Amino acid sequence: MMQDDSHLYDRALFERAIDACTPPDERTRWLFLLKCLTAWALMVGADPRESGLRWSERWGGWSESSKKDKPQIRAACKSSQEFGNQAACAQEFLTFSGVRWGKLAKSEPRSPVPAPARVSKADQQAKRKSAQKAVERRKKNQTNQLARLIADRTGKPELTPYWKAKQRAAGDSPLPLPAEWRASTGIWREFPDGKDKGGAWWRNNLVIPLYELTPKRRLRTVGVQIICGSSKSQDYQTGDKFFPAGTPLLGHFHSFPGCGAALEKGAPLILVEGAITGLAAAHCTDFKAPIVCCFSVSTMASVAAAFRAHFPELEIVLLPDTGEAYRLCMELVHGDREKGIESRLGNASVIDLFPLLPDARENGDFFDVYARHGKEYSLAHLRQLVRVARSHKSPILTR
Repeated sequence: MMQDDSHLYDRALFERAIDACTPPDERTRWLFLLKCLTAWALMVGADPRESGLRWSERWGGWSESSKKDKPQIRAACKSSQEFGNQAACAQEFLTFSGVRWGKLAKSEPRSPVPAPARVSKADQQAKRKSAQKAVERRKKNQTNQLARLIADRTGKPELTPYWKAKQRAAGDSPLPLPAEWRASTGIWREFPDGKDKGGAWWRNNLVIPLYELTPKRRLRTVGVQIICGSSKSQDYQTGDKFFPAGTPLLGHFHSFPGCGAALEKGAPLILVEGAITGLAAAHCTDFKAPIVCCFSVSTMASVAAAFRAHFPELEIVLLPDTGEAYRLCMELVHGDREKGIESRLGNASVIDLFPLLPDARENGDFFDVYARHGKEYSLAHLRQLVRVARSHKSPILTR
């Protein structure tokens, strides 16, 4: 019998669950429930980062360690998009909150108000279908926006606030603008509930295409990443990123010119997180190295698998941000015996950027190195870091 999870699409129940519980003292348990919460937020159309932050602020150790924990909330928002069963994650958080729903609410003390009539199975199915249709409508709206973005070639990405900010940061070493990048004059980040009710409209956005590798080793556009230019909503600012609902992330990526030719010559594939980070690394090598943007640490393993389906002996080099992203990549490549985590990537290595960014313990990336020191310095140290990382790479996995 199919389990009825229509209650998990109830936004009011979601808000009650957040307000009803405080984060556990144990850090690992808090992070697990945080990922469950952000997965549930995606189901009900709430903002995962805002919801996770609002709930986590009630954690006992938050006030003294908020600077360290906010990056982990962002990481939880990214990894929650990879969960295959978001309903199970949502149910886990709901159970933890202690909020009762459906038949379980009968065990609560009776009130003088007459109990509502029992909901029939037909009504339950109708409620679930209605909730699913609402989700499908949101996905369809954003899918239509996606189609327009991919087809639109009239925008000027060089004029978007995010791109201009990165060029100012690069100083005397400006980055070349990839021909595949687009600009959108505006897009709904959050659709309004009704006429003139809520919603968040992003303006002058940078649009980065997502690709998949076809059986013939060609690139096919399957989605986009939107980088905010500006928004009147106080919840968003320049540089915030999101993927339209329904965007497939696992195994999909953004690559730069020269990637295919370098792979054919047997060069190791370098995986990075952000598009600007990848562009800076590719520009340093004059687009002669295979550099691919995965958008998140959580999708690096699936992107590596997609390329190894075509290049079975391919060597992988991960170039993550400093801090938590680096630790996650080390677990991905080498595993962690104490935590019982096995390696998911054989014949792979991880680059540590911390020696080049000693003041950036969290979220320092290769673009920061490029912006501070320029192209020649960054290329020389990138080559050195790759050599060091490859000397400590993981063995080839056999399964």
